[in-house]
Amino acid sequence: MPSNLVHSSIRAIVGGKIIDPANNLSEERNIFIEDCGISEVSRRSAEKGEGVIDATGMIVTPGFIDLHCHLREPGGEKKEDIESGTASAAAGGYTTVLCMPNTNPTNDNPRVTRYILSRMQQSSLIRLLPVGALSKELKGEEIVDIKTMNKSGVCAFSDDGCCMQNASLMNQACKIAKEESCIVIDHAEDTAISQDAKVHDGKIAKRMGLSGIPPDAENSIIERDIRLAQETRVHMHIAHLSTKEGVRMVRRAKEQGISVSAEVTPHHLTLNEEAIEHFGPLAIMKPPL
Repeated sequence: MPSNLVHSSIRAIVGGKIIDPANNLSEERNIFIEDCGISEVSRRSAEKGEGVIDATGMIVTPGFIDLHCHLREPGGEKKEDIESGTASAAAGGYTTVLCMPNTNPTNDNPRVTRYILSRMQQSSLIRLLPVGALSKELKGEEIVDIKTMNKSGVCAFSDDGCCMQNASLMNQACKIAKEESCIVIDHAEDTAISQDAKVHDGKIAKRMGLSGIPPDAENSIIERDIRLAQETRVHMHIAHLSTKEGVRMVRRAKEQGISVSAEVTPHHLTLNEEAIEHFGPLAIMKPPL
């Protein structure tokens, strides 16, 4: 945990159930803090007094990591910026976030990466890891200088929001990313299938007279990029997975030893296409509910 997230007066957190997968721990223990860092995790009792937090009935975990956030800075500060976004993350228990490259200008060169990292030093409460664009301006036409950007501090590369349609170009990018030991974060959307549609191709789309996006728009790219991960041995991370077939493909790939992982969003877990009738445009996103 970054030291600036720990108040200097806190000496212990007691009574909580600690869930720490890295140390295979899931039981009630006490945490002792010295010099803004964890000095001991044990069943030893803490002396009552100022600086002891009673976490009885609560769960205590290591800081969370958000693999996919949009801080919008530079260029989109009206929506979010590094200071406000990382403050929100810290308040929610996140101590590391990866910020996507759809900024203005796009994070497709070391100058933008260095700016983001300098703003982190100035105003971020937590650890911020920039994700670089996989192609220049996220247009899917020309691969960025992956080697140079990796040296400048980028932790991964993504086609964020703009799926790379050219399989040959994606294959080339994966090969270079593998050479640089970088992760590729994949926005899976075959635009030849999704076209200009905005919602899931289901009963709500039909009821409202809207064109729909079928699951194959996502599944076809997941299938393609798992195959590329197998061929190039790059680590492929599937962003905002939303289809059951996509889950099956990722599971099968893992069983086969292919280096692939995936994430899912809270809204894809908790909402479905019926939300469009209640929230209108606020429920429109890609991949669709």
